[in-house]
Amino acid sequence: MFRSLFFLLPVLCLQQLANCSPHNNKILSTSHPGAGAIKIVNVNVERHAQEDFVRIGEYFNGGRECGGRRCIVRDDGNVRAGLYFVINFNRPLKNLPSDLSLNIYTMIGNSHIPEKFEFALPNRRKSFTAEIYCGITSGRIGDARINAWKVELVDNGSGKIISDCRNYMWPKNM
Repeated sequence: MFRSLFFLLPVLCLQQLANCSPHNNKILSTSHPGAGAIKIVNVNVERHAQEDFVRIGEYFNGGRECGGRRCIVRDDGNVRAGLYFVINFNRPLKNLPSDLSLNIYTMIGNSHIPEKFEFALPNRRKSFTAEIYCGITSGRIGDARINAWKVELVDNGSGKIISDCRNYMWPKNM
């Protein structure tokens, strides 16, 4: 009896693996409403020092920044240290349409007046990553605490908001 179960087990496992093929997963993911739409999946707010963006390639190319597979945009391109919004999308950046920008609204400290930061996404995106680092490095925020934020992905041609994401502290009427 145990011998027959021993030979039957691999057959059952193969059948389960066949049901988990990537083609079946694609069909299931397209059956959800709104499939195909560009969405902001997650936003992390992180402070980074200049050393976090130094890569070994800079020592060989005269000090120019090598982003590697990262897509990095900053409000002051000469400064690397600052507050970064790491924004994840539901598809690789390479597959996003061209001429897009990100608007980041923040409420700093006790202020209830949002401050806007605009970032143009590069049209040539070499990586397959689905995240972008948007750095507020100009010193407008400094070490102040951000209480609320909202991120919008905007089509520059039409001005239409494609996707947005906000933290729980952002007022619902704004």
